[in-house]
Amino acid sequence: MRFTGRDTITIQKDSSADGTLTPDYSSSLVTGVPCAVTHVKGQETYRGRQLEALVDYVVETRYRSDITTLMRVSVTGGLYSGQTMNIVAVQPMQFSKGRPPMLMLLCRQVPA
Repeated sequence: MRFTGRDTITIQKDSSADGTLTPDYSSSLVTGVPCAVTHVKGQETYRGRQLEALVDYVVETRYRSDITTLMRVSVTGGLYSGQTMNIVAVQPMQFSKGRPPMLMLLCRQVPA
């Protein structure tokens, strides 16, 4: 079963040298990832789950074990194309048998 989200993202990782104060997100972990981006700012719950007040967007995509909160998301296609978001939390989601595991990324918009 193939996940076809309505949006696409690039997961960017910090490639700065150890000890550098400013992160450098010039390298990508993966590009063209299909996902579903939802703007949730101002909402207290998202599908029955509690969200932190610092979350602006929820990104749902196929499960990957290598995504961490030290990375960020760049939306490359869809309604929110051009948005850049820091990953605040990574939450795996398990569904019923027959469906692949999904990943929910709770994100905060990067100020311009």
